[in-house]
Amino acid sequence: MKKIFVFVLTAMLFATVADAQKTTTYRYEDTQARALDMKASGYVKPLVNEVKVDATRGRQKFVIDMEKDFVEVDMKGEIVNIRSYGVFKATEQWHCDVVVAPTFHFYTNNKGGYTLEVLGFAGSFINWRTMTDADLEWIRTTQPRTTEDQQIEAVTKAIRTR
Repeated sequence: MKKIFVFVLTAMLFATVADAQKTTTYRYEDTQARALDMKASGYVKPLVNEVKVDATRGRQKFVIDMEKDFVEVDMKGEIVNIRSYGVFKATEQWHCDVVVAPTFHFYTNNKGGYTLEVLGFAGSFINWRTMTDADLEWIRTTQPRTTEDQQIEAVTKAIRTR
């Protein structure tokens, strides 16, 4: 009798476990519909300026040594980030706004890290003023045209009157 009871109990246990193992179904749905893209825009009259190169100092050299982890982890090993950091540090040391015509030399050094050399001219922004129509025309002639510019050209084009 005990054997039958244990057998029935075991059979019920297996049936319960089998019933508990239900299949979970994951469903995903994605849709796309056309909608009018509404965005707010603000317009500010742009400023323009001139850059004055400090001819008294001439071409300068800035050298910075950087640790391996700083370059490879913090800067992600990307040369654009490294050069940008070098220009930033050069403007700090030279007390200027911009490095004009910079050239770079980036290499591994004997200290287990990297060295970046920045050569260029210290420049400062002068003669700040609000952009005029002449400035805008000059900028338009020097900038490449984009599709967005072509789309609004019909709206901004001057109308001839007779």
